[in-house]
Amino acid sequence: REAGPAIIISFGLAAAACILNALCYAEMSSRFAVSGSAYLYTILAFGEFPALLVGINLLFDYHVGAATISRSMSVYFVKMLNGWHVQ
Repeated sequence: REAGPAIIISFGLAAAACILNALCYAEMSSRFAVSGSAYLYTILAFGEFPALLVGINLLFDYHVGAATISRSMSVYFVKMLNGWHVQ
């Protein structure tokens, strides 16, 4: 329950990792003449099979993220209804 100053350090490390990831993605996207997603960049750089794996990974990631958000939103919705005394 009490993280102390470690939470600031972890957010700083996460921010640094996000910045480095954005810089790498920007450099990679500047090397290709077309704009697109990670799937398109992978198919241009590595071929169809790695791009298929990247596409499946992206779909899985989107579905897990959507399920997580919908579960947390349902908890907030139930708390809101309980605050209004709706059963």
